[in-house]
Amino acid sequence: MVGLSTGLLAAAAVALSPTVPALIPLAVEVVLIAFRLGLHVEKTAENVESSHKPKGASWSYVVPGRTEAEAQAALDSFHNEKVTAEILCQG
Repeated sequence: MVGLSTGLLAAAAVALSPTVPALIPLAVEVVLIAFRLGLHVEKTAENVESSHKPKGASWSYVVPGRTEAEAQAALDSFHNEKVTAEILCQG
């Protein structure tokens, strides 16, 4: 969910609820999903972080001199070469 927030989960719950009472069970599920998503992001961040960075430091990077399209192409290439191959090997 690059650049997006878990607020989209809450928005979806509200949009899908025909009445306020129907929102309550969806709201509970959305909170659980958001919590699980946060835990997943935290674990992913720990895996991505360099060992020389202090715990809690930002794990995002700025790459000057590149357009958004170039950065997205590089990410797509990495995903296709590394992540997809790992998933196929595990299956």
